[in-house]
Amino acid sequence: MTDHPLTPPHELVDEWFDRARLHPLTPLGVTRKVAEWAAQWGYDQRGDVNEAKLQQARDHRLEACCKWLRHEYGYGEELALRLRAAFRPKPPSLHEQGMRILTENGTTLDGRIELDPEDIDTFHAVLVRLKQLEDSND
Repeated sequence: MTDHPLTPPHELVDEWFDRARLHPLTPLGVTRKVAEWAAQWGYDQRGDVNEAKLQQARDHRLEACCKWLRHEYGYGEELALRLRAAFRPKPPSLHEQGMRILTENGTTLDGRIELDPEDIDTFHAVLVRLKQLEDSND
């Protein structure tokens, strides 16, 4: 069985375990620390290929598709705009996220809205943004 390209060399894993054992960690703590180092090592292996370059390549491919549609089928810019919107949808605004949470979540018997932890984070972001807007109007 061959290792995956992002599998750290065995010597490096042994080094990580030796380093982790030097700290006052439980066996589970040692395992977690080694897993953290392995994840960081894998992330570092990506080299020059980063998300911005990958996105640039995807954008270039999308533009090539739009150009091909215009050339091959004579479609105008409207279809290209629709294709771009389908492949690059805008994330919902904080307002849209907040309204979705308010309309989709149930309420408790006393009328309070039940929120998941991620919903609380969204509402916190909404309130922070509202405060920024209020401060900018002063």
